[in-house]
Amino acid sequence: MKNTDRLTDVSRINRALEEDTAARIAADEHIYHDAIRAFANQVAGRAPKVQGSQIIMLAGPTSSGKTTTAHILRDMLSHRGVEAVSISLDDFYLGPDKMPAPENGRPDFESVHALDLPLLHAFFLKLLEEGAADMPRFDFQAGGRARQPIHVELRPGEVAIVEGIHALNPLIVENLPEENLMKLYISVSSELQDERENTLLTGRELRLIRRISRDYFYRNSSPSNTLDMWSGVVAGEEKYLTPYASDADCRINTFHSYEPAIFRDHVLRLLETVPKDHPLFGQVRRLQAGLSPLRSLGWEVVPANSVLREFIR
Repeated sequence: MKNTDRLTDVSRINRALEEDTAARIAADEHIYHDAIRAFANQVAGRAPKVQGSQIIMLAGPTSSGKTTTAHILRDMLSHRGVEAVSISLDDFYLGPDKMPAPENGRPDFESVHALDLPLLHAFFLKLLEEGAADMPRFDFQAGGRARQPIHVELRPGEVAIVEGIHALNPLIVENLPEENLMKLYISVSSELQDERENTLLTGRELRLIRRISRDYFYRNSSPSNTLDMWSGVVAGEEKYLTPYASDADCRINTFHSYEPAIFRDHVLRLLETVPKDHPLFGQVRRLQAGLSPLRSLGWEVVPANSVLREFIR
């Protein structure tokens, strides 16, 4: 394997990390950043031809790395002389008491109707027409909107990077000028395999591992709680995201060969806290079996600008 290839075989990943950890990490980070760089070049190349501002709709399933990708893209555009602002659709969530509730009674965060669509449309209309608008800020720790809104300014020639699971949904983009839009879809598109090419962890399971870690650190959620929500998350992705993924102008795979080694010890410890009678305990066993063969890496080797920093501390 060349050091510019993305590895998916556990034995090859372990061997590469043992032979030269820094080189493997650098290769993975280069693959990811180079894909964003190529997209940034497309956006910058369109800038002189677009009247007004460009809008990039950045979508992807949970734990694909949307926030980090948006920030890296913003910085790369800035280096090319195109200023950009980042907007998260998560900030347009309704309060829990106003969200759609399925049969189990839990607020359905995965539904596009969990977003305040009238407020969102009004925000974009004002932003594009007047060049400035205030948007809400959703506090996940508190479980509701923060008092202080976020002021956003967008001058002609600048770019708004709008990220969220629903960023490609027609209910979001229907009122935006098509000629000003570019659509980017990101996900974990690789599978972790053994040396016989048997799948140990699917891309969805690799995202679940990321989410278990992220929820524990940043959303005050236990692994059991994350697993409780998982079926709803997946159902929401299949209903509100997957049908529109083919509309994207560009796709980026955010999997890093070394990431299972980063998550290994921490997530295995978290999975030990899940009761054996949990409905998804079979999934827990599968995650444990998939992570166990990997060698372990400490978090200090993860670069500060890595997408993996979104899921660890």
